[in-house]
Amino acid sequence: MADPEGFSNVERGWFGKRQIVVHVSAVSIWEMRLKYLARHSSGVRKSPYDPNDVIVAAMDLGMTFLAMTANHAAREARSSARSQGPVR
Repeated sequence: MADPEGFSNVERGWFGKRQIVVHVSAVSIWEMRLKYLARHSSGVRKSPYDPNDVIVAAMDLGMTFLAMTANHAAREARSSARSQGPVR
């Protein structure tokens, strides 16, 4: 992600708007680390994105990072969205 080619011009413009606030959970970064370290049987990483590069890109785009607390982890979900299991 050091070279943010994964974002389209539209997406870069969306993130660059000052009235939009984007929050990134520390847990999301941790999950990215797990995916980055995991490999398919072929040896290819399950995610090509190094979380350290993601953090730099998110900071450059002005995103706000959220910490995860034990209270957050224990809180009952308010969403009715059903989990489709882990992304492969």
